[in-house]
Amino acid sequence: MRPKGAIELVIFDCDGVLIDTEPVANVVLQQQLEAAGLAMPYDEVMRTFVGRSKADCLTIAAQRLGRPLPADHFRTVLRWRVVHGLEGSAGGLAVNSSDRG
Repeated sequence: MRPKGAIELVIFDCDGVLIDTEPVANVVLQQQLEAAGLAMPYDEVMRTFVGRSKADCLTIAAQRLGRPLPADHFRTVLRWRVVHGLEGSAGGLAVNSSDRG
């Protein structure tokens, strides 16, 4: 028997509901693409990549760059930088208008 008032279910939805990762992710993507040799303004990054899978983003970037990107390294760096960018304003990746191209 369950104790009275015990919690039955907890649902966590962190895909933009609790934490908006998209601005940070797109700034990081823009920076990583530039480091790979593909400079794109932030607005173009948003138009080109928002709503696409990581695999599709890498394919599009590789086509524009004219060579494949190091996918495993690119994904690892992107994930690490986004997570660390969400650690708060102190020491995290600042996302403001100057970061957006």
